[in-house]
Amino acid sequence: MTTSDMARSDRPGIWALIRRPLLALAGLTLLLGMTTFLAFVPMGPWNLVVSLAIAAAKVGIIVIVFMELTEGSGVQILAAGVGVFWLAFLFLLAFADYLSR
Repeated sequence: MTTSDMARSDRPGIWALIRRPLLALAGLTLLLGMTTFLAFVPMGPWNLVVSLAIAAAKVGIIVIVFMELTEGSGVQILAAGVGVFWLAFLFLLAFADYLSR
């Protein structure tokens, strides 16, 4: 076996490279369709709960597949956590301002 044959056999195929992003795209598209469909279904107070659950699933797909935080270093995970913390803090401040008026 020549060197070029060995190097060629070590490389992953195109399907192995694009399988995860394509599955993530399919999942995100499915969740988008569910969000659109459920926007027209009267569920009373459960609309918010279901919408937030779908949004959390979308965020999970993005974090796992595209941000690759499951294979990330501690610093990357810490940076993502700090970003979530500051976003929650800003929402808290905005909500406090809304309640004080």
